[in-house]
Amino acid sequence: MIKCEKGVFEAQGSDTTLKAELAIIIENLKKCFAEKIGQKEADEEIREAIRIGFMTEEEFRDELKRVESKISEKFGGAIEDIMELIDEAMREAHGGRRK
Repeated sequence: MIKCEKGVFEAQGSDTTLKAELAIIIENLKKCFAEKIGQKEADEEIREAIRIGFMTEEEFRDELKRVESKISEKFGGAIEDIMELIDEAMREAHGGRRK
C-alpha cells in the first residue's frame, strides 16, 4: 500500500508489491494528466517528477533557487507593483497606517 497525503508518505508491503503499485500510480497519473494537458506534456510532467524525486536535498535546494530566480526575472516587476498596490490599499483602509 502506498499512501501520500499532504506530503506525509506511508508505504507498506513487499518490494514487489510496492513496485507494482508505483507503476499503477504512474500509469494512472499519466492518463489523468493527459486528459487535461495532452499525452506529450503528461509524459514530460511525470518524467520531471521522477527527476525531482531522485534529487539530493542539495540538488533540490539548488533547483528551487533556480526556479525562484526565473520567476523573479519574469514577474519581479509585476510582483513589486502588486505589493505596492496592496500597501497603498492597506494604508487607505486603515487611515494611513498599515496594520
